[in-house]
Amino acid sequence: MGAGALLHATHKKNMDEMGGLIHYMPWTSTLFLIGSISISALPPFNGFISEWLLFQAFLLSPSLNSPLLNLLIPMGAALLALTAALVATCFVKGFGIAFLGHWRGLHNPPLHRGGLEVNWPMRIGMVLTALMCLILGILPTMVIEWMDKISDELVGGKIATTAGAFGWLWLTPVAHERASYSGAIVFLWIIVVVMLVYILLHSRKTAIHRVPLWDCGFEKITPRMQYNATSFSMPIRRIFGFLFNIREQVRLSISTNPSFPNRLYYRLRIRDRFWGWIYKPISESSYWISRKLGRLQHGYIHIYLIYSFITIIILLVFAR
Repeated sequence: MGAGALLHATHKKNMDEMGGLIHYMPWTSTLFLIGSISISALPPFNGFISEWLLFQAFLLSPSLNSPLLNLLIPMGAALLALTAALVATCFVKGFGIAFLGHWRGLHNPPLHRGGLEVNWPMRIGMVLTALMCLILGILPTMVIEWMDKISDELVGGKIATTAGAFGWLWLTPVAHERASYSGAIVFLWIIVVVMLVYILLHSRKTAIHRVPLWDCGFEKITPRMQYNATSFSMPIRRIFGFLFNIREQVRLSISTNPSFPNRLYYRLRIRDRFWGWIYKPISESSYWISRKLGRLQHGYIHIYLIYSFITIIILLVFAR
């Protein structure tokens, strides 16, 4: 919903043309930040609870009798940790590039604060989901009992009796001496720490001073010189470049001094290898099959009756 709000407000899909939207979309930026923290598995939101419970399950894997599972579960834990790091990187990029910094668009930004904010129906949807993320992170024991029926049917086990053994305040998936977590206490501690930091930063002795930006003697700094989404994700592209078909082209314009070119052209093209290897063949084959099956649709009712008759005969043969 946050991405839809950005698209609705800016009419852009390229984050490199955004920036500073926290000043023009205060509601959306706050709610987008809550969703980003939650999906990045940080306390006190629900994403941390789900990932913490998964790691607790991984830590209990040595008690299993299956050697194969004992071999695969540590690999799954490592992949989960890697995925959590990549997700956090993704949403740091998303929130930082779109909402922080200065406006990067070609056109001038709105003159007043909140000039790009979405309407109230769109805000209410994001507010409700943000509240659910917070409530599920603070009071997870209230929901685990409802979800225990699903785990009981799938794996034949329940954790509600142990998870809420010490009341609604503490989550103890195994035993309190092994692992326990209190979302409410963590939430209160976060509020206290934030208030203390705010007081320290805004006190008279250590007040924040705003001064002009030091530009190393360069006079024409523009918002386009900020860190953008492409530059932020460059280290990730270098590490996982073997998974993608990446082509980069850099071209300098002709000038009298090669050390100071007039223009620099940079082109980046990224193609997903899995799309060409897996998804595209499946989609093309599905499209080919649907075109062939479309010939069966002639528009004559007697042909459709023959199809129904043949289907009934086949069902009777297999139902014997």
